[in-house]
Amino acid sequence: MDANHGVRDACSDSLAEPMQVYDFVKGTQALVSVGITAYGSGDTKAIILSGMEEDLSAQGENRGRTPKIIQVGKGEISPPPVSDEETPIELPVPVSLPSGHWGVLWVDVEPNRPHRGEVPSSFYLRRLWFAEYNGSNWEPARLLLTTPRFGMDWDAHHTIRYSRTGEPMIMVVARTDSVFSNKIMFGGVQSELRPVPVDPKVSVIGATFTIDSSGTVLVVASVQSNDIGRQLLFLTSSDGGINWSLPETIPETTDPGDRLSLQVDSQQGIHLLIWNGNSDAMKHLVLPFGSKEWTKYSLASPRGVTMRWANGIDRCGRLVIIREVMRSPTELLVLEKSHWRDGIGWTPFERVYPGYFGMHLFNGVTPDGEWLTGWTGDRVPVNEVAPVLDLKVWMVAQ
Repeated sequence: MDANHGVRDACSDSLAEPMQVYDFVKGTQALVSVGITAYGSGDTKAIILSGMEEDLSAQGENRGRTPKIIQVGKGEISPPPVSDEETPIELPVPVSLPSGHWGVLWVDVEPNRPHRGEVPSSFYLRRLWFAEYNGSNWEPARLLLTTPRFGMDWDAHHTIRYSRTGEPMIMVVARTDSVFSNKIMFGGVQSELRPVPVDPKVSVIGATFTIDSSGTVLVVASVQSNDIGRQLLFLTSSDGGINWSLPETIPETTDPGDRLSLQVDSQQGIHLLIWNGNSDAMKHLVLPFGSKEWTKYSLASPRGVTMRWANGIDRCGRLVIIREVMRSPTELLVLEKSHWRDGIGWTPFERVYPGYFGMHLFNGVTPDGEWLTGWTGDRVPVNEVAPVLDLKVWMVAQ
C-alpha cells in the first residue's frame, strides 16, 4: 500500500483519486457503520475495515445485520467468537496495537430490543468488548464496560485515539442510574477504563477527546443541568487519564450541540468542531497554542442537506472537513471538502468526488497520526438493478 496515495503533493489542496479497496458484487448487500484503521509501517502497512453488512432491499429484521471484518488485499476474516448467541457482535471497530497486531472493539445489544434489523439505539447497547487478532487466531475477548439498563454512547469515529506508546485509547459516555445520569469513561483497551471527573449533578450530552504531541489527553464534554442549562467543559490529563485538571467552561452562549470532535494541528492549536446530528452548519472553536481564550468561528455549508461529516488533520498539519451532501431529493449524494487556513478561515467547499445513490461516510486514525476517510456507496439505484457497492479510502495524512 502506498501511504502517499490520495494526495498529489505534500501540501496540495486537491485530493487524487481515492483507493478502491473493496467491491461488493452481492446483489443488494451493503457495508454500513464502518470502522477503519491501518497497522504496520511503510510498504507493509495494511488497512483493516469492519462494519455491519445489510441487505438494502429488505425491511426491518429481514435486513440481517452481520458483522464483517476485512483486511484489504487479503480478504475477509471471521469475527471474534462470541459465547452468547442472543447478543451477537454489533458495531465492530478495528484498532492497531503496539504488538504489531490489531484487534476489534464491539458492543453487544439488548436481544429483545425493537427494530432488530436496524442500527441499534444507544439505549440498547449493553457491553463493550475487545479482542486481539494475532495473525491467525483471536485471543480471548476482554469485557471493558457493562451498562446493564440504560446503554452507552459508542461513536468510535470520534472516540479512538492512540497514546504515545501506541495503545488505543477510547472514550464512552455510559448511562448509569437513568438515561439522564451519565458518566464519561476513558482509558486504554489493554488496560482499564476510568471515570473522567465531571460534576455528578450534570447530565453528559456528549464528549470527545484527542491526544496532543506531548501525550496530554484533551477532553471536551457537553453537559446539561436545570441550574446551568447547557455548557461545554474542557479538561486535560498529563498522565493518561489517572489525574485530571479542574473543568474549565468554554464560552458558548448558544446551543452547544450534541456532536463534538477535537483535533490538534501542526502548530499545537486545538480545534473543537460542534454540530447537531445532520445539521448543515458546524461551529468551530480554536484554542491557539499557549492561549487561554477560545476563538469562535462558523462553518456554514452551501445549499444542500449535509448527511454526514468527517474531519481530520492532513499531511500539512491543517484541519480538513469532508461532508456528504444531498443537493436535492432528486440528485445524487456528493462529497465536498474544505480546509482551515490560520488567519484566513475556511476555504469554500469543493466537490472532491461525484455522486452516489447511497453513501456511508466514515473516518479513522492510525497510531502514527494518519487520517483515513472513505465511504461505501452504490453506483445505481437499489430498486432498479443489483448495484455494485464501492468501498473507497483516502489516505490524507502522514
